[in-house]
Amino acid sequence: MSDRRYVEGAFATPPRRDGAAADRALLAAAEMSDRRYVEGAFATPPRRDGAAADRALLAAAEMSDNRASMPIPPYAVTTAPLDENALARAVGARAAADAVGPGAVVTFVGVVRNENAGRRVLRLEYEGYEPLAVRAFERIGDEAGARWPVALAVHHRLGTLAVGEASVIIAAASPHRADAFAACRYAIERIKQIAPIWKREFFEGGDVWIEGAGADAHDAGAREAACRLAAGAGPAPAEPAG
Repeated sequence: MSDRRYVEGAFATPPRRDGAAADRALLAAAEMSDRRYVEGAFATPPRRDGAAADRALLAAAEMSDNRASMPIPPYAVTTAPLDENALARAVGARAAADAVGPGAVVTFVGVVRNENAGRRVLRLEYEGYEPLAVRAFERIGDEAGARWPVALAVHHRLGTLAVGEASVIIAAASPHRADAFAACRYAIERIKQIAPIWKREFFEGGDVWIEGAGADAHDAGAREAACRLAAGAGPAPAEPAG
């Protein structure tokens, strides 16, 4: 497992969150100054005299404005909590740019459950290799787009997750709900097949590594198996022993 590591730093473009660094910087800068904010703006225009308080106020305001305008990446791995609504809005906006806009936006949220194989689960730890994981998500998005008229987005958590926390969110937007549902199911099956992300389960009395990518991304049989599950057909029947 030496080729695996935690991915630090979260999104390539940080999501805007309540209490983010920019907001804290704004408050800290206000305390440094004898001026106060009025409805999000300066009570008095910042002096351009080079004072540390003014520079901090201006820099924090610019940081806040920039974060507000940063787009959400369609494919990401992150140590930050996942935002289902934000991802659904983002994929819906992408699909709206197509000739036929979305008639449905479907999301799948995988969460940490409290039981597995008869054991009481305490927490999960996810490890992954960010560049290859994002590349796998992009491949899955391309595969889904070639089969259904959909726009797809996938965000996956890394690190330690408590019971009830979301580990993966998939959003699919399509003119037709059936295609959006199918693409979501296809995506989660392919993620389990080819994404370089590994899960360690901690339970009462021990821990164990479970799941992880095991299929070749180019394996047509694996893709077909995912398609069958997406269509609700179930796995292919096993061939009789010869």
